[in-house]
Amino acid sequence: MKTNFRNLTLILLVPALVLGIFTVYHSNPISKILFEIFFILIPTLYIFFNRVRLPSYIFYYILFLMFCFARFAISVIYNFEFFLDYLLIIRSQINIFLIIIIISMSHSSTKYYDYLLNFLVLCFIVAYISEVVFANNYRPRLVTENNFEAPFLVFYLIYSVETRLRLFLSSLAIISVLISRSLSTFLGLCAALGLKYIRNVLTLKVLPIAAILLVITAALPLFLYRLEKEFMSIDRVVLFMEFLEVHFSRSLLEIVLPIGIFEPLPLQTCSKFTYYPGLFADFENRICFSVLLHGYVPRIIYDFGILGFCYVFYTVFKVIRWAGFSFIGALSLEAVIFVNGLSVSGLNNVILCTFLSLILSARKSYLLSKAP
Repeated sequence: MKTNFRNLTLILLVPALVLGIFTVYHSNPISKILFEIFFILIPTLYIFFNRVRLPSYIFYYILFLMFCFARFAISVIYNFEFFLDYLLIIRSQINIFLIIIIISMSHSSTKYYDYLLNFLVLCFIVAYISEVVFANNYRPRLVTENNFEAPFLVFYLIYSVETRLRLFLSSLAIISVLISRSLSTFLGLCAALGLKYIRNVLTLKVLPIAAILLVITAALPLFLYRLEKEFMSIDRVVLFMEFLEVHFSRSLLEIVLPIGIFEPLPLQTCSKFTYYPGLFADFENRICFSVLLHGYVPRIIYDFGILGFCYVFYTVFKVIRWAGFSFIGALSLEAVIFVNGLSVSGLNNVILCTFLSLILSARKSYLLSKAP
């Protein structure tokens, strides 16, 4: 039995339509549940009802996934009380596998993806401007905290440059990034533009350089607003410095590739950050896991070591390339994900992964439409 792709596409459109509705009503818990349903249920059903074509390197990633699940199982057997905390640790590995499945659902009909992505960009600009103007909210959001959702706008810009440049919508995407005041997203935008146009900068081509300078100049108020405090007192910087101290005081094996149960952070570290009670596994006994570190990058290095971190990001790069992005385009997307992961949960977050999977699927669909 083969699922009709157009029906699947209609299902894909549902989250976007719901986003438009919640731009007005802002019912975030419901919209996040819809994202979870979209991201987990649809790929799972697709596996059951369709023949899935996966890239050859997926075999090695499945082995890595099995290693992650083995550590998860051992950790749960050791202490079942922290089941959800252990599950959260391996969530990004599961998310990456689901992204691969979603990309494999791509079809040669590109207009559906175009409608979806263009509609989402319009939702962002309307929601962000409305919140700033009418609600005086200077960290606007569409579904959730904009650090999680705003990277979509940079993903869209890279996708637009890789396929056919949609100047008006790309401009709206950049404006939305600036309005969001998300520092991690803005830095991701700068990294993406820098990587994409590095050759033009080296050869002193005027327009790309002017565009980059214009974006940086427009964002100066953002830096002044977000960096009012001393740099070393910013919470993410404090957390990252704590991570460096904790992780590199471990044994060499734990630094490079931990293989035992998932270890909580040291008691003294957890005790320093009691103002994040919701991130504790057991607040009363001051037990916390890597989720306390916030950033995806320090979290994955702490839980899977330097080798695990390198392999995960190498796999993500290969997945982006498999979707059809050029080397520089893939590097740009990877840079956005990396910069975002220095501050917030990155690939552990279902909303960022949903937007990434849509962009990659759209690119794959575009290439299929061009195939002879």
